[in-house]
Amino acid sequence: MKTGVNSVAALILAAGASVRMGRTKPLLDLGGRPLLERVMQKVGRFSFREVVAVIGCDAESIRRHIAFSDKRFRWVVNQSYKQGQSLSLQRGMEAVKSHHVMVFLGDQPFIMEETIHTVYDEGVRQGEARQRPFVVRPHFRSVPGHPVFFGHVQQMDFTGLGGDQGAKRLIDDMDDVYALPVDDCMILFDIDTPRDYERANRMWRSENRLP
Repeated sequence: MKTGVNSVAALILAAGASVRMGRTKPLLDLGGRPLLERVMQKVGRFSFREVVAVIGCDAESIRRHIAFSDKRFRWVVNQSYKQGQSLSLQRGMEAVKSHHVMVFLGDQPFIMEETIHTVYDEGVRQGEARQRPFVVRPHFRSVPGHPVFFGHVQQMDFTGLGGDQGAKRLIDDMDDVYALPVDDCMILFDIDTPRDYERANRMWRSENRLP
C-alpha cells in the first residue's frame, strides 16, 4: 500500500446505544470474537499512522472484553454518545493527529480489503494533488457507503455537526467530494438489528466454511 507524503489515521465509530439491536453491538459474538474487535483487526492490517476507536455506551465493558494489541491504537470515550454519531465523529477528529482520516463504522466487518485499499490509495493520491479539504467516498451502484476518506482534516470544521447524520451536512457543503465506484455491497451493510446479526453470522460461517 502506498504511504504518501501525508499521514493517514483510521477512525472507527462505535459509540452508539445499540437501541435497534437491544444489546451492546460492539460485544456481539462473531466467529468467537466481539464484532468491534473483528473490525479493528481488519483495519489494523493496513498501514495507518494511528488507529482510534470511539466508544460510549458500555465503554468500560467494551474495553475489558476487547483485546487489541497494536501500538498505534487508542480508545476515545464519548460520554455524550446519546447525542448521536456526529458528536462521536467530532470527538474522534479531535483525537487524531494525522493529516487525513479514514472513517470506519464499528458494525461493518465484511468490507473487502480490496475496497479499503482502493479508498485509501485514492485518498492519498488526492491529498498529494491538492492542499484543500476533500472527501473520497465509496459508492456501490451509486449508493454511498463507508469507509470515508477525509483529506486535510485540520482545515475542516466538524463542530457544527449534530444528531445522527455523521458528516453528511459537511460533505454536502464541500466542493471536492469524489464518489469512488466499488464492487462491494458490504460498504452498505450495517449490523443494526437482530435480523442483520443473523445474516452476519450466516455470512461468517459461509466465508469460513463453518457448519
